[in-house]
Amino acid sequence: MASPELEAILGAIFEAEFCPPEQKRFREHTRDTLLQAKAEKAGIPWERRKLAVAGRYLEYRRHRLAHELPGVPPKFRSQ
Repeated sequence: MASPELEAILGAIFEAEFCPPEQKRFREHTRDTLLQAKAEKAGIPWERRKLAVAGRYLEYRRHRLAHELPGVPPKFRSQ
């Protein structure tokens, strides 16, 4: 299980990816703001923070899609 901080980041990335088009800008802004805040707290560039969670995001995405949309074939969950 990931830390609450990591869960929040992964959730924000997921929401930005799968939200309705009319919410896209807001969700992307929320994601980027969260990444920037956590990166500043750690003293690293936010792009580096984003890269650091990229590997964990793929697993998070797979798990969340399987849980929320079980009809999505596994081969599409990891793309």
